[in-house]
Amino acid sequence: MADAQNNIQATDDYASDLSVKEIITFFKLRKRRLLLRAGISFVLMLLVFLLLYAFTPRNAIWSRNITLLLPRNDNVPLYPSGKPFSTSDLLTPSVLREVYNANNLKGRIDFVDFMSSFFMSDSNMEKTRLDAEYREKMNKRNISVIDLQNLEHEYRQKLQSLASEQLALSMKPEMPLSRVEITKILNSIPEVWFRIFSKLEAREFPQIDMNGMQQEIIKVSQQPGRLILLEKTRVYCNKLLAVCSLLNEMQQGKNISLPSGEFLGDIQQQLRDIDQYQIAVFRQYVLMNPAYQGTFDKIFIHSKLKAIEQELTKVNKKYEGALASFNILQPQTPVQTSGNAGTGKKTETPVTFQLDNSFFTQFADMIRNDINNKLRATYAQKAIEYADERAALEADLAYFQNLLASVTDTKPGKGIPALNPEQFNALLKEMYSELFTAGNKVVQFRDQILKDYLSSRQFYTPVGNVQYYSEFSLPLKRIMLGIFALWLFVNAVWAVIDFCILNTKGLLRREA
Repeated sequence: MADAQNNIQATDDYASDLSVKEIITFFKLRKRRLLLRAGISFVLMLLVFLLLYAFTPRNAIWSRNITLLLPRNDNVPLYPSGKPFSTSDLLTPSVLREVYNANNLKGRIDFVDFMSSFFMSDSNMEKTRLDAEYREKMNKRNISVIDLQNLEHEYRQKLQSLASEQLALSMKPEMPLSRVEITKILNSIPEVWFRIFSKLEAREFPQIDMNGMQQEIIKVSQQPGRLILLEKTRVYCNKLLAVCSLLNEMQQGKNISLPSGEFLGDIQQQLRDIDQYQIAVFRQYVLMNPAYQGTFDKIFIHSKLKAIEQELTKVNKKYEGALASFNILQPQTPVQTSGNAGTGKKTETPVTFQLDNSFFTQFADMIRNDINNKLRATYAQKAIEYADERAALEADLAYFQNLLASVTDTKPGKGIPALNPEQFNALLKEMYSELFTAGNKVVQFRDQILKDYLSSRQFYTPVGNVQYYSEFSLPLKRIMLGIFALWLFVNAVWAVIDFCILNTKGLLRREA
């Protein structure tokens, strides 16, 4: 029995050794054929790779990066008009139509196809890095709800601290355009957007219609009384000063001057002098001399007081409504504090959640308070704006009340030499000549800034050059990896078939 087992084991060892010898003998006999076959198929595979690389369609993208320089409110870019900026503004039909016509593309490309070839993307690397960082933190396992809430709050704070917003204006050309044309188009779109929207969304200027104001003053000057005339003049002078303040901001530190050599500060000082040393003096002289007060002067003051009182009532109601809304949104439970009664110092204690039946109520309150924070800030800002408007109206109310009191209790000024109407009107005419000259200079300054000095850097600045990106429309790497795997499989199958044929004929055992 033992001899039989030994014989079987010896036979298996012999068969195993013979199989290894046969494999080695097979490679010795078919080495050249195998290498030739593998080499030829490898060359064919490389040719397939080259053909795929050369003829696989690509998605070509051209991109122009810009950094927005618009002022921000709550991390939202705003136009000078106060309206929020949208990335779609750069690709509006009005902007693209002007670029389309400027590059003479009519007849070459349909405008609808031209519009559809553009898209916007956010290329702010700092924001991308911040998003990736907090995405990784928030995707951790076993993160508590409180930690998640803290991470969201921290992310919002860091997101608001980012100073600039970089955008990528990208183009996927589906039309035959040269590199120079595409570069020109991508560079001109932000410039056209600035040129159009700097006018559409410009800050509102006070009306300074010089011809209309002159005609109105001439018309009023023909009526008895001079208070209405001087009041219109005061309002007009204040509008000119308001325009000067806006123009001063638009200069952005530049020292722009008129062809005559005057700067904006010179014109502002001239208007202040007219208001303080001429308009105010004429008004006081009229108040002290009833002969220059007309029938409609007192009626005008009464009507103006009524209008101001009505507007003040409306603003007071708005102010009270904003405060009431702010108070409604205040947290219902006061923040727990601890402090020293002697020093009066208080320290906020951290919020602690109790894992009992009240947990979800506490958590809901916390979420609700976080949502209401923005609303509270909005109503607080409205309350401040209404308070400022109320203060201005109260000042106007006091001004016209003083005028009414002066007109009612008018007594001829003692010790003041009286002017005859011809002298008085001559002095008024001299003042108006100086005022209208200054007003014309303000208009010239405004037109000069809007035409020659309004820079696109108020809206954006370009970043680098136009970039070209290309990627295959098919997963070429995976296809090539599959072809390489197929090459290995086919060569392995061929080798196995040859081995079986030679083994069947007994050549391998004989050679071994």
